[in-house]
Amino acid sequence: MQAAIPELMDISDESAATQKLYGLDAPYPHTRTYARECLIARRMVERGVRFIELTIPMVDGYQRWDAHGGLVKNHGDNARAVDQPIAGLLADLKQRGLLESTLVIWAGEFGRTPFAQGSDGRDIRLTDVSGRVLTELMGRDPTISSSSYERRR
Repeated sequence: MQAAIPELMDISDESAATQKLYGLDAPYPHTRTYARECLIARRMVERGVRFIELTIPMVDGYQRWDAHGGLVKNHGDNARAVDQPIAGLLADLKQRGLLESTLVIWAGEFGRTPFAQGSDGRDIRLTDVSGRVLTELMGRDPTISSSSYERRR
């Protein structure tokens, strides 16, 4: 495995179109960072890696999605960092026929929003954090039959 890592991490053989699809040319540096992570994840899928986990980069000192203030800016900056790379990953997996055998899950934590935090997160109340809410996005080939799960208390 150690011998395979240098080749895996060397994305210089990826076409300019693929690099652009992921956002490696984006003006926002955090988009470029996450784009590289997503592109490497696709390369790992191609090589048979069965489980891959990516974490959004630390964006301008924010603790990723877990903000207690300035939520509109924080979540906006985080979304700007991940939006194009995630879309690029899904599109690339699909056009290569890899989405048929790959389940992509994007998950956040409990439900803290600018609405719950009030005043853009400046009015912090611990009761605004809901441990009963988990945000997830799942992407896979729509031709595969699917299931839906919902649990309510």
